[in-house]
Amino acid sequence: MDDFPKCTVCQQLFTLKGPTPYLLPCLHAVCETCVTPAAGGVISCSACQKEINVTDTSLQKDAVRQKEIFHLTAKYRPTELLCTNEDDGNQAVCWCQECEEFLCEYCQNMHSSFKPTRPHVVETIEETAPGNIQAEPVCKLHKRYPLEYFDKNCNILICAKCRLGDHAEHDVGDVVVAADAAKGRIEQHGKTVTAHHTSHQAYLKSISKAMNDTQEASSALKETIHHTFHSLRTQLDQREKELIIDLDNQTKEELSNIRTETSHV
Repeated sequence: MDDFPKCTVCQQLFTLKGPTPYLLPCLHAVCETCVTPAAGGVISCSACQKEINVTDTSLQKDAVRQKEIFHLTAKYRPTELLCTNEDDGNQAVCWCQECEEFLCEYCQNMHSSFKPTRPHVVETIEETAPGNIQAEPVCKLHKRYPLEYFDKNCNILICAKCRLGDHAEHDVGDVVVAADAAKGRIEQHGKTVTAHHTSHQAYLKSISKAMNDTQEASSALKETIHHTFHSLRTQLDQREKELIIDLDNQTKEELSNIRTETSHV
């Protein structure tokens, strides 16, 4: 079974009904639960050890992982998919690509009975392939018009009818070209992050070496100090004994002289 993606902070699996995945600047995913109550506004990505201040960073929902979670759910946990008509709460048995809706058995029969929706291609959950379910395959304003263009001013996908209408004066390009450009930027960002990570690891390694060198130097100096003062204490003790012996000898000699002089008086 394919593994569901995990949150890089709490390591919990993402699920269809669970917390929404968000995309970190390092391109790893974090769940909404870990982002909201982040202590001090800072979280640490376990995948690359990068710390992110979520207070100063605007995080976007991870659409790629949301689709991945959906496809894995459709493949391995189909019972979690419910009919788009939330009023009945029935389990979905199929997907209509044109309506972009999940249908339960009842809604499927109704869908097939109406003349406008009768020609639609309906697939069972088991038959649903990742490439067949799209977030926005057609324009929401102009139904059935495919999203063929990308409006750089509005930063959205539009159809040909939109391009001739409200978006006529905007900077509009082909969606494939825009996607390739975005992919290139993401890849470049990934390389930048990788280079930064490598540099960061090298810096941490140099810091670790400096700390080890400092500890070794400190230990060596402590040993030197210990031996030096031990030697000094030994010499002082020896000198102390010599001085005391000299003093005792001088005292005895002086006392002897005094006795001698006293005896002659």
